[in-house]
Amino acid sequence: MKDKYITGILNKYIGIKDIAIADLAVYLDKPVGVGEHGDLGLEIERKIKEINSCDDVIDTINRYFATKQDDDTDIK
Repeated sequence: MKDKYITGILNKYIGIKDIAIADLAVYLDKPVGVGEHGDLGLEIERKIKEINSCDDVIDTINRYFATKQDDDTDIK
């Protein structure tokens, strides 16, 4: 049962990270399409911090809860 919780939390943070990376790509590649954000630099910084936060959770789960079998397939 605990594996389902750990897997669910891992998948949640991988999804949040993927969305943040996609948002960041839009900010960096198409800043004209992000008109409602007056301070683009601040928004970019927020997305970088969000990605870093997700990486921390993902790394912690992989470090402390991954089984030997999972070590070859750690999701980063």
